[in-house]
Amino acid sequence: MPTIKNNETNEIKIRMKYFAIILGLMLSFNCVAQDTAWYPYKSELGKWTFLSNKGDALNAVWYDSIEPFRSKLAFVMSNQKWGVIDKMENYVLPMAYDSIQIVGVSSYGGGYLKAGIKDPDSTYKFGLFRFSGEEVLPINCDYFN
Repeated sequence: MPTIKNNETNEIKIRMKYFAIILGLMLSFNCVAQDTAWYPYKSELGKWTFLSNKGDALNAVWYDSIEPFRSKLAFVMSNQKWGVIDKMENYVLPMAYDSIQIVGVSSYGGGYLKAGIKDPDSTYKFGLFRFSGEEVLPINCDYFN
């Protein structure tokens, strides 16, 4: 049976200590990848929410319609108005829009949300928002692509 010298034992202890410190820091800064995936779920009453791959509900809110998470965001609708939530159920955009879509997504994950409000004459005015919800262009554009 091989023997471990004191120097090797000390080196192993030091490495394990550093590993524990780094892991603790990563967890405290939420750097470890989350393994929870959220999937649309429709109740028997026709309302929607998100369930995790572990069977947990994301929230207690039930929506009229939802879209699956893309780019860490999901579109949700109630009372014929769309909004955008993140995986912590924070509203990125309030439920105040008649249309929302993701535009300009790049390989590094950046992109924009194009939101529209329908005028009484059924024409749309559009605005552009960052994924954080920060307004880039106000809702007054007739068209942009």
